[in-house]
Amino acid sequence: MNIKTTKSVLEKYQSSQKALDDGYQNLDVCIDKLGKPFVNPEFTELSYDQPQVLFYQKTTSGELELAGAEWFVPAESTDEPPELFGEEDRMTLKGPMEGHYPDQPRHYGLHGWLFSENPNGQFAKFNPNITC
Repeated sequence: MNIKTTKSVLEKYQSSQKALDDGYQNLDVCIDKLGKPFVNPEFTELSYDQPQVLFYQKTTSGELELAGAEWFVPAESTDEPPELFGEEDRMTLKGPMEGHYPDQPRHYGLHGWLFSENPNGQFAKFNPNITC
């Protein structure tokens, strides 16, 4: 699967209510350069269309808008960094890294800023345009 298709599949989460309806939980925290994480604990397998984390940012009107997603695999479950996407879009997860929010394990992760401009790149770990 490619990044363009992934972005299309995740469009439905522009509505944070849809994310909640689909089992994501609002952790009710904001992490500078990441945003507000919504986590789906049911997503335990690495799949392009089911990121474990959706990152939202507040608009000037106070609404939440989707900024990006994170796919991750706990570091204890693999010896090698996993890969995501196919063919020319293949990406290797970075890490291992410490968790970004309470209860997130040490992990290999890939942040995809599919809905928010990031001067550091679409798959940079942090997005300086997102502030709390």
